[in-house]
Amino acid sequence: MAEVKLVVRPANTALIIHDMENGFWKPPYTNSNKAESIIGPIQNILAVARRLQMPIIYTLVVYGPQRLEVSLRRKIVDMQGVERCDEGTPGAEVIDELKPEAGDIVIKKIRYSGFYETGLEQRLRRLGVQNLLITGGSTNWGVEALARDAEYRDFVPIVLSDCTLGTSPELHAATLANVDLFIGFVKPSDEAIRMLTTA
Repeated sequence: MAEVKLVVRPANTALIIHDMENGFWKPPYTNSNKAESIIGPIQNILAVARRLQMPIIYTLVVYGPQRLEVSLRRKIVDMQGVERCDEGTPGAEVIDELKPEAGDIVIKKIRYSGFYETGLEQRLRRLGVQNLLITGGSTNWGVEALARDAEYRDFVPIVLSDCTLGTSPELHAATLANVDLFIGFVKPSDEAIRMLTTA
């Protein structure tokens, strides 16, 4: 069997900004600026991706007025927070520090994974993408779901450890360990930038 190596270069890699919405990260929807620790590192790699003209993809949870997108499980447990991402409200918008620009791809989704019934896979194939640099949150929730679905489809998920945030430090660490063992790769953003700029 031929040796296969991880090759990360601008031509075969996309940057994913996962669910960095006001409704998850900013007051008045939360009590604090929860994402403060990861915004700077995401901004850094986002700037590099723009300079290298890489595909930049935003995923957003968006619920319509009838909430038909809400899963049965969430209804059964009466899971709160759906109203934070109502379509047409500031809660469903990307935080100001990471706003999309013209040419970026915005994927609206109804489940944790950005692949579920969104057309993301087809877009990535057309773009010739192999690797996904994944940022955002929550690590142990949507980020893991996205990484798993990427691996199932023979994309290579690379979760950026300092650009992702879990619902707790323990779950963040456990998810990163699991991704690195079985699903994809875990890298700090500075290493990812180094790989992209020296390829």
